[in-house]
Amino acid sequence: MNVTWQPAQNADFHYVWSVKPDGSGGKWNPAGATDGAITVTGLEGGQLYWFIALAGEHVNGVRQWSQYSNWASATVAAGTSDDRTVLVALYNATGGANWTDNTNWLSTSPIGEWHGVTTDASGRVTELDLRDNQLSGQIPPALSNLSDLTWLVLSRNRLTGQIPSQLGNLSNLEVLALGGNELTGPIPSSLSGLSRLAIMNLWSNQLSGSVPSWLGNLANLESIHLADNQLTGQIPPSLGNLAHLTRLRLQENQLNGAIPSQLGNLSELERLELHDNQLSGRVPATLGNLSSLERLDLRDNELTGAIPAQLGNLPNLTLLNLGDNELTGPIPSQL
Repeated sequence: MNVTWQPAQNADFHYVWSVKPDGSGGKWNPAGATDGAITVTGLEGGQLYWFIALAGEHVNGVRQWSQYSNWASATVAAGTSDDRTVLVALYNATGGANWTDNTNWLSTSPIGEWHGVTTDASGRVTELDLRDNQLSGQIPPALSNLSDLTWLVLSRNRLTGQIPSQLGNLSNLEVLALGGNELTGPIPSSLSGLSRLAIMNLWSNQLSGSVPSWLGNLANLESIHLADNQLTGQIPPSLGNLAHLTRLRLQENQLNGAIPSQLGNLSELERLELHDNQLSGRVPATLGNLSSLERLDLRDNELTGAIPAQLGNLPNLTLLNLGDNELTGPIPSQL
């Protein structure tokens, strides 16, 4: 919200106070000594706010108010934010001046000409690909206002903090790639609403918590890559519902418990990588149903029992690694 006022003469400072009608959400917005305008950010769409400007002086090091404006009220527009404004927020939040490539960013050029930005015929952002670009800082929740976004690729940067829960509002998102950063915290449950999501790549961060069972409800998922994090708990059997899944990569976490037999339902699966966890129990014989499987890597776990002869039914398998477990018995001749 842009707030303007007539600056008070001889004032050492000006502030703007913004507040909801019920008194909540109050926020001081410093505006400098002589400025008569400020952009107040962080407001809720569709919400009424009241604003007042205050001026004052420092007397013996003590701040004293001397002049007040009248109150003014305005309602923040509902709906999506201007895409250019959102991109500017991303630039400022992630050290845009130090990016490897920030060609045309903050310029007057159409945003479709900004590095890594793709727009549609109406000028709305549909793809944002800033991988390997030295982004640092936290992902701004304002990205959720890019309502036409289908690709969000911020891999291999230096992003920190948690994945904003607001990204669950990106109902058109098909690719979410945030791997190779320093993100922390759990995978937000709000992402369960991304019904069009095909690729979830969150590998090599510091994510904690469990592998969400709601992933099994995202029927369009083709690739889940959560390797090299700090995920704990068991692999949810619901992942066996993902009929189009081709890659399931959960290696290098702290997962325990049994490998769900339901993974044998993934008829299109090409890569199953669960190595370097703490998985126990037997290798499910149902994995022999994965006729499209090319790589099966279960090494460095605590698996027991015999190697299922059914693994010999995998005609496309090019890599099989069962090393560093506690398997017993002969190697099946079917292999």
